[in-house]
Amino acid sequence: MACLPPFLASATLFRFSPSSNIMNLMPIVYIDAPPGLPQKKKHKLMKSVTDAVEEAYRIGDIVFIREHRVDNVSMNGIPQSENPKIKKILKEMAANEG
Repeated sequence: MACLPPFLASATLFRFSPSSNIMNLMPIVYIDAPPGLPQKKKHKLMKSVTDAVEEAYRIGDIVFIREHRVDNVSMNGIPQSENPKIKKILKEMAANEG
């Protein structure tokens, strides 16, 4: 699944349901991203992910957006709060919000 930084996405295809003792085949997609994306854009993001999953699997999906403060994330030992690319993206997001 192709997403632009700073977003990371992963998908789980199978989940075991202990209560019903059956395997559910609905894809579950997790998007890990910094906070700050307006709700309208989150809805658009989730819709586009759902459309892509529906095209591939034709069985629906569940999408979770998990937000992480950039000062709680590092890449190669460098806090993302110090990453110039991330700073720029977050600044642009904040400017577009208002």
